[in-house]
Amino acid sequence: MDDDLYAADVPQLSPFSRMPHELLLYVARQLSVADLGALRLASQHISSILRVLLARKEFVGVPWRDNAARLDALSRWPECAAQIQRVRICSRAVYEDEELLAWTSGGSAGPASLEAALWPTIAVARRLRAHPEEKRIVPLRADLLYEALCRLPKLEELTLMWERFPFLSRADLGLDAELLNSGGGDDDADSELRRQLAYTTGGWQVEMLVDLAADMQPLRALKMAPFALDAMDQASYLPLIANLFNSLVHLDLQLTTDAQRADPSILSKLEDVLESAWVLRELRLDLDDRGEDGERTRHHHHQHDDFLPKTHLANLQSLTLVRAHVASLRDLAAFLQRHSRTLRSLELCDVRGGWPGTDGAAASWEDVFRTARGGLLKLERARLRGYFADHAREIDFWVDGGEKEDEEEVEGEEKEGNGSRHGEGENGEGTSLAPEMMSGVDPEPLERYLMRLGEFPTLEWRDVHV
Repeated sequence: MDDDLYAADVPQLSPFSRMPHELLLYVARQLSVADLGALRLASQHISSILRVLLARKEFVGVPWRDNAARLDALSRWPECAAQIQRVRICSRAVYEDEELLAWTSGGSAGPASLEAALWPTIAVARRLRAHPEEKRIVPLRADLLYEALCRLPKLEELTLMWERFPFLSRADLGLDAELLNSGGGDDDADSELRRQLAYTTGGWQVEMLVDLAADMQPLRALKMAPFALDAMDQASYLPLIANLFNSLVHLDLQLTTDAQRADPSILSKLEDVLESAWVLRELRLDLDDRGEDGERTRHHHHQHDDFLPKTHLANLQSLTLVRAHVASLRDLAAFLQRHSRTLRSLELCDVRGGWPGTDGAAASWEDVFRTARGGLLKLERARLRGYFADHAREIDFWVDGGEKEDEEEVEGEEKEGNGSRHGEGENGEGTSLAPEMMSGVDPEPLERYLMRLGEFPTLEWRDVHV
């Protein structure tokens, strides 16, 4: 839809109110009071219909548009606000000066290969040369977004996605020079300066979620990618956002690798969040936002915390675990066993258990698979994809049919215009398969085994070399 219709200053669409003053006086002189009143009512009716046409059930925000202003403008029309049930926004920035920084070639500030990181494929780069507006970085203004979301009476699903770049602070990005030069020298100014230099998208999320938990109507579905749990104090902030999770049926969270490294208590915080999700039926956790961009992560990130040892979601029917490093596969098996009475769908993608060189008596993936087969009696859907490893062995699962399904889903999202376009994944990452991933073990026999439709297959494991 044309951006003009989403501008912050959406004009009055009533034909009567848009008439020039002289013409309005002329019409008033020609009509009786009753006819003039009827004309005004008809004009308002036309305006109301036009406003409804501006909005759909799903509001989709792409990174190169001012999404907060667009949604704020629509939410101010009651007819438009009543239409919107799902809001999905992908953003790149929370700073007003990031656009200039990010696309200045040869600049010393910020990552030198930022553009290459955001736009990884040649085809995408070629398209961006033809459509340079898609390279814009538009700040996602918290005040407008918060007010707009609270004005949507039928809102059920909220998706907020950021690319990794804005999770750096201003100092990390090289935006500190101007702030340092403008400092006043007094203590209050220095304190505010330090706050601005340390401010990240994580801080933005904390403030936004606290406000939404207090004022927004209950949601059925929430997706945050990445979710800045590391920026939230377990004692003070987490209780304030608990209300946001009480009503959720579907929850999709991504935790960055850097956050898990920096905050040893992050899985404990995640447990507190999940404890608030009383009626949750579908849970998706992505525990490594870096994915396949360069190296296997089993060697550089060891998660020593137990995997959600206290979490029990009484209504959980679907679990998706993506790019996770589980310290002990026994914890994962125990988690599945605790949900054996309700779990109907299980999807695992790129999950590592333990790490090379640990105790050889530790649980293996075969132990987990047999536990799932014996305990998950209601399992109707099983899906295994990508790289799996334990303390001693590793394996790659891949099948042509499954990858085709994923490609069709991505193509469908592109047609909807949700911002995951031109070969990008949800976080702006490329979705094309690496050549080495075109070969692997067919997971279908094992998936059938988990659903109690076949025998345990012979798997082509490889030894892990420490």
